[in-house]
Amino acid sequence: MGGCIYPGRKLLSASLIEGTDGIYMKQQGRSTVFAASTEAGVNGGVEQGFVAAVEGVLAAMQTELNHRATVILTGGDADWLSSRLGTSIVMDSTILFEGIKHAQNSNGVP
Repeated sequence: MGGCIYPGRKLLSASLIEGTDGIYMKQQGRSTVFAASTEAGVNGGVEQGFVAAVEGVLAAMQTELNHRATVILTGGDADWLSSRLGTSIVMDSTILFEGIKHAQNSNGVP
């Protein structure tokens, strides 16, 4: 059916640091929404924003489908994210490769 691709925490953090003057990370800070350091602020913002973005996409999908759908997480942050979502999920780290194989077979590619 399809789905969405969203950048992971590492890419979100890197783009924030690279694209913003004056933010430098010496170490990964503790995750909190009320940060007392730059590191903790970046880490907390990325983590909280990441979860909120995924939850927003899932809500939009459910609305568009007009019923509850199976949520399949894949990618580097899937394990971390699965424990933070308020919905039941399925983990599948090979789904992308299975889709590519299916597309190749459908097009007669060996």
